[in-house]
Amino acid sequence: MKKVIDLLSGKEFEVDYDNKILLHYRDKSSVYSARVIEPGAEYWIDFAEDGELSIEEKLLGQHNMVNFLYAQKVNLDWTQYDPNRTIWNSIVEYVKANERKFFFKNGNFRKSIYRNRDFQEFLKSLVAE
Repeated sequence: MKKVIDLLSGKEFEVDYDNKILLHYRDKSSVYSARVIEPGAEYWIDFAEDGELSIEEKLLGQHNMVNFLYAQKVNLDWTQYDPNRTIWNSIVEYVKANERKFFFKNGNFRKSIYRNRDFQEFLKSLVAE
């Protein structure tokens, strides 16, 4: 659990930080925004934090093309089509090995990921176990 300040209300909440959903990040300024919903709550709690994120944390973010392409690959249901996270783990390792193709020097995503033919071919080659 961690205390955060809700961006909308300005109120402090104690949230299950492990269940956060990354919304946006800017590595240049080391700031990211995230969202979490608490059981029984009627709304999301949006908050901002300082800090750097790992590559996998960036890939889990809500607004990025790699996560979108993964969702397409598993037909929006990783529990059925990638239950052991084999495809996901392969994608994370591929991105780590080819970091410059996916991120600028400052750590932000490149916009041209969808047009990256190497990555497209890599995705086609992946099959869940």
